[in-house]
Amino acid sequence: MGRVALTIRPERVRRIIFPEKGAVALETFDLPVLSAGHIRIRTRYSLMSIGTETTILHQRYDPGTHFARMFSFPQLQTGVQAIGEVEAVHSTVSEFKPGEFVFMRMAHGSHQVLPADRCSAVPAGIDLKSACWCGLAKTAFRAAWAGRFEAGAHVLIVGAGPVGQMALRWATASGCDSVGSPMFRPLDFSTLKREARPPAMPVTSSNN
Repeated sequence: MGRVALTIRPERVRRIIFPEKGAVALETFDLPVLSAGHIRIRTRYSLMSIGTETTILHQRYDPGTHFARMFSFPQLQTGVQAIGEVEAVHSTVSEFKPGEFVFMRMAHGSHQVLPADRCSAVPAGIDLKSACWCGLAKTAFRAAWAGRFEAGAHVLIVGAGPVGQMALRWATASGCDSVGSPMFRPLDFSTLKREARPPAMPVTSSNN
């Protein structure tokens, strides 16, 4: 099967970039050709990870660190999670069709062309804005997996940002006996709060 080439007017294909430290800009970019195994997506919502993205934007990291190795200016890939609507699929793709919604680990941009296997279907009935949080929930789940959250465990989650709050939910869903989440300034543990029996929190499961 041959490739399917689709064109979108350049002024409608845009992305947010960090051209230099502390600067944010909106620029046009060219979409790649829709090749085998790929789908074209129009972004509906993207979620900003405030901690990570402001760290990159203001270069708040030391030379030789993980951040320094991965990011530089101009930084063309901003953002890591978005929800989009499938606009077109290559003839070799069978798992998605136009009009469906997908979660993608991609930057802030109006459109994307991605391999279909890098996208996850958004189940029917799920609010699209809420679905944007999937990436942070997955990050917290990896922490729960590595930390062996399980029934009867005692868990201390340091940090109560979005990922920390997601981790609290995973701890509750896993049946941990006690969960602590300190709300403190750096190196100040005086306000540590421990909840012996965390309240039940709604959790949804997915195979994606």
